[in-house]
Order: sequence, then C-alpha cells, then structure tokens
Amino acid sequence: MQSTLNSDSKQALSPVCALLPPPGADLQPIITLVVNAVRSDRSKRAYARAVAAYLQWCAVHDVKIFWKPSVQQYRSSLERRLAANSINVHLSAIRRLASEAADSGYLAPEIAAAISRVKGSRVSGQRTGTWLTRDEAQRLLALPDAKTNKGKRDRVIVALLIGCGLRREELVHVTFEHVQQRDGRWAIIDLIGKGKRVRTIPIAPWAKPLIDAWAEVLGGDHGPVVRRISKRDVISDAAMTAQAIYKVIKS
Repeated sequence: MQSTLNSDSKQALSPVCALLPPPGADLQPIITLVVNAVRSDRSKRAYARAVAAYLQWCAVHDVKIFWKPSVQQYRSSLERRLAANSINVHLSAIRRLASEAADSGYLAPEIAAAISRVKGSRVSGQRTGTWLTRDEAQRLLALPDAKTNKGKRDRVIVALLIGCGLRREELVHVTFEHVQQRDGRWAIIDLIGKGKRVRTIPIAPWAKPLIDAWAEVLGGDHGPVVRRISKRDVISDAAMTAQAIYKVIKS
C-alpha cells in the first residue's frame, strides 16, 4: 500500500466529489490526521471506529461518492440504531475526514464545506444520567473483599469514583501527591482531566479514611493511588489502566 495517493488516483477524483476510496489510494494517512485531531486516547479510538464504520457502510451499500447526500444517508441509517450523542461523534469524525481530505487536495473544498454543514442529531430533553441511591452506593462499596489487598484497593477505586465524581481516565493519574488539604478540606489538587483541563476535586469525607488505610497497606503516601495487583495479591508500583478500572467496576 502506498502512503500517499499517486497522480493517477488524484486524476480519478471528480471536481465535484471524491471516490471512496480513490483507485489505488491508501486512506490511512488521512485517517491518521483525523484521529490525531482529538486529544484524548478515548476520543482517538472513537474517531477511528467512526471512520472505519462509515467506510464499511459505503462498501456494503456500494456508495462510491463522498459528498453531502451520502453522508446524510449515512446519518439516517445511524438514527435507526444509535443514540443522538453517538451519532454526533460519528458525524464529527466524518466532517473531520472531509476537512483533512480537502486540505490534502483529495476533495474539492466546496464539497468538504457542504459535508461540514450536515446537521447532527438533536438531543431532546434533559440528560439526568443514571444515579446510584445512597443505599446502592453503600452496597457497591461493601462488595470488595476488605481482607485482601485487591479488595482494599477496589474499595478505594469505588470511593474515588463515587465520592469525587472522577472519570476512570482521570483516576489512573491520581497520585498521593495530588491529595492535599485546602481550607480545612481534603481535595485532589491540580489533576489534569479531559481536554487537558486542570481540576481540583473535593474528596468526600467518608472516602478519605479509605485512602489513608490504603496508604498504610502500601507503606507510604506517594506514587499512584490505584495500582496493579497480581493474581497472588502482590501490589505493584505501576498504576492501573482505565480499562482495568472498568473491569473492576463491571465485576
């Protein structure tokens, strides 16, 4: 596969729209630009999946033209099976694909501009989320086996997710150095969160004793708070991954 489009491929591009993909073309360089347009690893994965899903849909439905009508048709297909927020992520990735293709000279700028005007799916109503009751939160917190190192760590994970409202991508970066006292209250200070934003998050009073007990198990209050633990219940110095935290909570 070539890393760039050859001259014959460029000539195959219509002045009105682009073939998907142009004959002999390798779209990976453009897809890489699309993925790298977002910051977080989670968003990069979402954009990569969205572009791949669109190209697969084009192949299945024999759609060979990349222009506004085909994108609108794809949006209609998404509306039959996805929620509004998921649809909008897919469309954002496709708009970026059009933009990068135009910037690279593989798509007419006016067609890219038309694709950028494809409207997303409207989110109606007010998002309230699914909230745990106090009793449900207490029951969840009591599930890990506090007699094991893994259980003690998992209780801290649950406490920080519930008591601080952290994302799991944020939790993996929390260190004991982040845990400081401000104006008589304990908080996680200057944590870099989604979109590289720096946040300071209050710690729920009931969560702090669990963190302190975990620090005693570790033998010190420094380094990552949530750490990897082997099947033999041996604690590592390395921090957990966001996916590992997901598996803990799911279990």
